[in-house]
Amino acid sequence: MNIFWKTIAEYNQNTWYLQIVICAVGALLLGLVYARPQRRYYAAMRLYMAFVCFWIAGVYYGLYCWMRGYSAGMSVFWGIMGVLWICGSSEICAPLSRFGKFSAILLAAPLIYPVLSLCCGRSYPQITSPIMPCSVAVFSIGLIASFEKKVNLVLAMMLLHWAMLSVPKVRLYGIVEDLFLTFCTFPILYIFLKNYVCEVLSAPTKPSAGAMKVCLFVLCCAIGALFAAMVLEEFAA
Repeated sequence: MNIFWKTIAEYNQNTWYLQIVICAVGALLLGLVYARPQRRYYAAMRLYMAFVCFWIAGVYYGLYCWMRGYSAGMSVFWGIMGVLWICGSSEICAPLSRFGKFSAILLAAPLIYPVLSLCCGRSYPQITSPIMPCSVAVFSIGLIASFEKKVNLVLAMMLLHWAMLSVPKVRLYGIVEDLFLTFCTFPILYIFLKNYVCEVLSAPTKPSAGAMKVCLFVLCCAIGALFAAMVLEEFAA
């Protein structure tokens, strides 16, 4: 636990000004997408989200959290999500059309997380800051829920696994605020998966719906096994 909070403190102390810049850019792009829901603005937002995922993979895990035993695996995980943001569709729907105010709460996660840390009795620099994995994960879910016309099922599934990982972290590292991720993402990701399956079953796809289910099952098992191994390793330590 000491290593965990030490790495967070070093990360926040050395990157706080960059985190402010990243948040400001994200707020600007979010405002543009909301005020003018056009493909070019959402394409820019997708590139921004890819950059943030690569930042988490390279700067947070690769540079500051390398002392943690699972940092390499997490870097790969967030790098893959960065690629998925780039490769996804830029088709958008009306802002907040499907989940309304609940989506707005998710989009405010980068601001909510530091407040939750302070309410839990933490103090800077040992707090969950705006550009950290869990706050970025909640923001990602809010962005998908608010604007995505076609949900990327693989990206949604990976975020679901990340939400599951936040549960044991409460016991391992005492991050009670991470329960916010779990409570927010499970209901909304369930709706994603349910709607997607209904659409697939009602229309011919290539690969078939059956093949897609098998692929998703294998992928879920692989990622779940990886996360379980990481959690068990931390408990053993």
